[in-house]
Amino acid sequence: MNASEQLVTVTKDLDTSSATTLRAVFEGMFNQVDEWAARAQAIVVTSEDQRHEMKMARESRLALREIRVKADHARKKLKEDSLRTGRAIDGIANVLKALIEPLEEHLLVQETFAERAESGRRNALREARTSALVALGADAAVFGDLATMTLEQWSSTQAMALAARDAKVEAARHVEAVRLEAIRIEAGKRDDERIAAVRAEAERVERERVAREENERLRAEAAERDRAAKVERERVDAERAAERAKAKAEVDVAKREAERALERLEAEATAGRRLLAERDAEIAKERAERERIELEAKAAESVRAEAKRVADIEAERLMVVPPAPKVPAWAPPDEPPRFLPDERNAVLNVAHNECVAVFQKHGLEFHESLMVVARLGGQLQAMCAALGEVGTSIDDMHGEFAARVAKEREEMVAQLAAKNEGTMS
Repeated sequence: MNASEQLVTVTKDLDTSSATTLRAVFEGMFNQVDEWAARAQAIVVTSEDQRHEMKMARESRLALREIRVKADHARKKLKEDSLRTGRAIDGIANVLKALIEPLEEHLLVQETFAERAESGRRNALREARTSALVALGADAAVFGDLATMTLEQWSSTQAMALAARDAKVEAARHVEAVRLEAIRIEAGKRDDERIAAVRAEAERVERERVAREENERLRAEAAERDRAAKVERERVDAERAAERAKAKAEVDVAKREAERALERLEAEATAGRRLLAERDAEIAKERAERERIELEAKAAESVRAEAKRVADIEAERLMVVPPAPKVPAWAPPDEPPRFLPDERNAVLNVAHNECVAVFQKHGLEFHESLMVVARLGGQLQAMCAALGEVGTSIDDMHGEFAARVAKEREEMVAQLAAKNEGTMS
């Protein structure tokens, strides 16, 4: 069973939504584990020359470690949603941990193969060289770390230890010879005792000088080797610190990119919501404008209908047609012409426009002006019809009509003035 199948098994007891959410979060990690697991199992280091394989082992281990850490972070974040989801997340994290840790251990063993081999070789070399110096009668601690010496340095150290041993042997032999000679001289020549003592002292001083110089030289060489080893360790530590800093910087860059992506998505979502709100506001504004226009159109239509109704009622009420007078069979040549319908309409239009201008000038609203003019127009139309039937001329008709209009206008102006005064008070 691969890692992806184990993810399905772990989330099978959850509801569809929770299982889908968890799979969306961890599926990529499980797929990565499957890929790295195949690579990790294929990496087997058996020789120090396999530098590429050891590098691959390190990269694989770090990648798997990053997946494990990422999974653990996701577990901690998702576990806050609910206990059941937390248990599922723990199970997923444990599965990932169980999958990754053996791989990490395996890869760490492969990664440190050269180091462990080098350490074992150095320990063995250190023990062998220490034994060799002890056999020569030298103190191994004086020479520093014997395992880090090059072949040239070790050969030089052996030569110094051998020379020191030979010098000691020679000095001991010489001392013994001097002692024997002194005994011989003492036995034969008591007077030469002082000379022998001086010679012995001189030899002792010389030996001490030689030994002191040799020890100082050995200490200086050991100090130089220690300094070189310290410089090498500091270089290795600096390289490792640089690698760790580089890895941390890459993680920080990835984190900042993720945060910027999240901020960009949030900004886009906010802009989308703002555009929707603006579009809704525009739609509401357009709807309100259409409703206002419809209401005004209905109000205008209602005013026109009311004006027409009032005009029809006034026309019917005032329509009084006097009986036609008896007309002689013939008319004198200078008889005035009858008032024709087109001429009557012209007079009515003139009166209508004049009344509307007067009413609006004194502050009456347009629809109110229409209602008053319609009522006045009905009366005037009836009058025109009655006068026209009896053959009244246009001039006479206009005079009569002008008198009616003037009277109606004076009454309306007075009513409007009274209305304006009441409003102002």
